[in-house]
Amino acid sequence: MDAARAAVTFGSALEALCANVGRAVLTTLGIVIGVAAVITIVGLGEGSSAQVSQRVARMGTNVIDIRPGSTASSGIKGGAGTLASLQVVDADAIRAGVDGGVAVSATITGNDQVIAGNQNWQTRVQVVEPQFLDIRNWRVAEGAFFSDEDVAAARSVAVLGHTVAQNLHTRGDTVGKVLLQLVVA
Repeated sequence: MDAARAAVTFGSALEALCANVGRAVLTTLGIVIGVAAVITIVGLGEGSSAQVSQRVARMGTNVIDIRPGSTASSGIKGGAGTLASLQVVDADAIRAGVDGGVAVSATITGNDQVIAGNQNWQTRVQVVEPQFLDIRNWRVAEGAFFSDEDVAAARSVAVLGHTVAQNLHTRGDTVGKVLLQLVVA
């Protein structure tokens, strides 16, 4: 009896589909588009989530960024970091006073013109310590990051970011080359 009832139901459904072919095609198309849209949205959401996680990881995990105060003169406020009140001894005191695998890097940030050959590029320049690479969870694509020995010997070394290297047209041949006018003002 169940097989007979299923056959009648199937026959009735097939007859309804044949009578309304346009409606059946449009319904099927709507279902396919809806499923494809849901899959696309979920894929985009997952991709965006992975990209945000990757950017956060590049910033470093468990990082505390301590910046000097701000200036104010005649009602004009300079903003965070405009008062140079922190010194290298402050970084040394933090390094000495905190246990538990803490890395500390004193940082000086400014803007300058970087010149390589006949090309130049205005960019943000950061003077950092070798621990900065680990703190920010960054990797060097070519060459090597400078070391404690480079700092102790006061070697003039620089690490270029992708954009600066690209705009100086030195991508791929930067390692060991001379850059001029790399001074933080």
